Amino acid sequence: MAHIQLTLTLRRKKVSGKRSRTGCRTCRIRRIKCDETPGRCKNCIAANWQCEGLDTYRLPRKAGTGLWDMGTRIGWSMTADEHRCFSYFQHHTVANLTVFFDSPLWQQLVLQMSRADPAVFHAVNMLSAAQQESEAHEMQLSEGAHRRSQGYYFSLREATRTMRLLNERHASQDPQLRQVILVCCLLFVISEVLLGRWDCALAHLRSGLRILKELEDHNQLESEVAPALLAVFRRLDVQASLYGTGDPILRLEQEPNSSSHLFQAPSGGFTSLSQVQEALANVMEQGIPLFSRSLILSETNYESLYLTQGRLLRGLAQFDEHFKLFYERHYHKLSEKERRGADIVKRNYIGHTLALKMLFIHGPVPEHFIPDFLAVLQAHEDKFDQFRKLSGMVMDHLLIANVYLVATRCPDAGIRLRAIYLLRAWPHYEGLHNSVVAAMMAFRALQRDFPNQKIANSIVRMTKKDEGFLFDSIKSMRNGSVQPTIPIVKLSDLLQGCI
Repeated sequence: MAHIQLTLTLRRKKVSGKRSRTGCRTCRIRRIKCDETPGRCKNCIAANWQCEGLDTYRLPRKAGTGLWDMGTRIGWSMTADEHRCFSYFQHHTVANLTVFFDSPLWQQLVLQMSRADPAVFHAVNMLSAAQQESEAHEMQLSEGAHRRSQGYYFSLREATRTMRLLNERHASQDPQLRQVILVCCLLFVISEVLLGRWDCALAHLRSGLRILKELEDHNQLESEVAPALLAVFRRLDVQASLYGTGDPILRLEQEPNSSSHLFQAPSGGFTSLSQVQEALANVMEQGIPLFSRSLILSETNYESLYLTQGRLLRGLAQFDEHFKLFYERHYHKLSEKERRGADIVKRNYIGHTLALKMLFIHGPVPEHFIPDFLAVLQAHEDKFDQFRKLSGMVMDHLLIANVYLVATRCPDAGIRLRAIYLLRAWPHYEGLHNSVVAAMMAFRALQRDFPNQKIANSIVRMTKKDEGFLFDSIKSMRNGSVQPTIPIVKLSDLLQGCI
């Protein structure tokens, strides 16, 4: 009897030895030894399983991540790499995307779909790997300068799986398929931007917007697409106009040249932060494309733009009156998170107002605007420590656009240097905007406008790596543009100097 027990113990020890981390994905999920035959392994042939092939690139193990694994709540098996990426997305990516404003898109829709739909699951893993790779390189990945790594190829592999799963369902009658495709499309846009591939990101964005436009033309947009998902696509649609994609594809909530009032406060004034956000977003969504048109249209179009500028400024002035009342009546009742959000709204308002005032000043900016630039910069400097705790990806307007305006247009070189430092001190993305790219473009503009400002080189330096990253980034933006001029680049007059 003792001999039998000893034999069983030895067998158990042999079986519980270190499991190989190589082999095809099918064998690794089933926890069996794989012979690693290219194409299709012998285990899968013998059992008539679908062999998903060898994973040439595996993610390195990271000890002590402290992330709680939710893999057991998913209806399919996962590899160790997928476990880690999915856990990272749940506890790091989503947390940072919602640190200032709650979002049912990330906190509910995407999380629920990623646990129920394999295509969305692989898409969030793609984003997770791309984000970790970008953060490891301080948000300075580009197509030409980046040395390919395991994380990069893992992200591409997950992207391939997502596309395969979606293609297999193209003829499906699933009523949720269209929203699944749109969620995956959004995740592709963000992932491509993190990898420094603006051309691919803008191509994916246009694909998603075409689906939404078709629904809009058939009056099905509101009923078929979750409002939070639609809101993010609208924001990216407007933001993309700064990258040479032309006017927004989706109709604005209210056309800026219409005769109706641009801003209409709710009866009794603002009572919630969400109402404030929605009202300011409506004005900003119409103002941002106006910047793009003012930089690329001929002088014959300026009369119409001038009238629109006046309507937007009046709308912002009305918003300011109601927002101040909201601040006085409700700010002390808000949670700490909501207060941070209200402060962001206030900074976006003053930054957007200044940008509209600068709309038709294409030459040197008069010095009497210096106090306005300083007010915008100080508003962001005062709260900067809140931002630096975040990771490198958010989808809200926080500071890049406002601080970039100060860094490229202010007539005071010292203020511009402070703005450039602010952009460089927190490497991150806000949708399509990259703070490092913005800082580098602004630094070039500073060198052009103040050639004798030697102190600039001691405060903000550009290495050869930085130069290569800037060159690749602008090249990628240009490849994704459908117009000869990229407004965000023209603002610092860098296109001819970098391409």
